[in-house]
Amino acid sequence: MSWMTSKEIIKRLESAGETSPLAVFRKNPAGRQYEGLYDVVFANTVVARQRIAKGLNLVGVYSRPYQFSEEPTPTERA
Repeated sequence: MSWMTSKEIIKRLESAGETSPLAVFRKNPAGRQYEGLYDVVFANTVVARQRIAKGLNLVGVYSRPYQFSEEPTPTERA
């Protein structure tokens, strides 16, 4: 997990390709130390997929060219 500002997220998205989308979550409401920050993780991990499925505090899943993806694209398909 990485706590980032919206400007940092945009910079990070520049390197996020279709096979490495990022999931962005709002801060934990109880954590004031994270005010103005978002939790940014690679969307293709097992834990991230579980969080995305729950939808709790999910802002969206993004990849270059900055499009919302309903489901992250796996890096390799069997």
